[in-house]
This record gives sequence, C-alpha cells and structure tokens, in this order.
Amino acid sequence: TASMFRERTEDVWDFHVQRRNMILKAKPNAAHIAIAEFEKVLAKARRKFTLISQNIDGLHRAAGSSPLEIHGNMSYVRCFDSECKGSLSLFPFPEFEST
Repeated sequence: TASMFRERTEDVWDFHVQRRNMILKAKPNAAHIAIAEFEKVLAKARRKFTLISQNIDGLHRAAGSSPLEIHGNMSYVRCFDSECKGSLSLFPFPEFEST
C-alpha cells in the first residue's frame, strides 16, 4: 500500500525486486501458449475475445496474448508522489538488485 511504501520504502522495494527477479526467470507454459493461439484463431475469424488475468507476471503477454491485467504487471510501476499529481502513467520497473 502507499502508506506501507512511505513507512518502509526500502523493505517494500526489496519485496518487489525479489518477486520481479523470480518473474524474469519464468517462461510461458503450454497453457499460456494455447490461450495465445486460441486468441489468434478467434481474431482471424473476427471473433471478439478478451483474456482477463489476475496474474502480474506478464506470461500471457509473453506468450502472445493481449490480456486485461486487472492487478497490473510487475514490468511497470506507477508514481504516486505528490509531484506526479495523480498521473496514471506507467514507467518501466527500475533495474536494481535486491538486498
């Protein structure tokens, strides 16, 4: 949460960096690939399909899908500093090692 980030910034970054590092090692599995192929088949047939995912690992996208990621994606961060003034802009996750 924003309050936890303000209170324990380093701990929160470390938590997210560790998870991001695990995610970077992951690869799409057969299910991710099958869903992406199904999405392509439907697109060719001009059929509407929306993949809604709670996953934050980006593996559906890596497999070729275009998911609606309802909990976001660990590849991006959003600024909530007062200088950002409520911007909805996303920024690439910064590259650094966990402690």
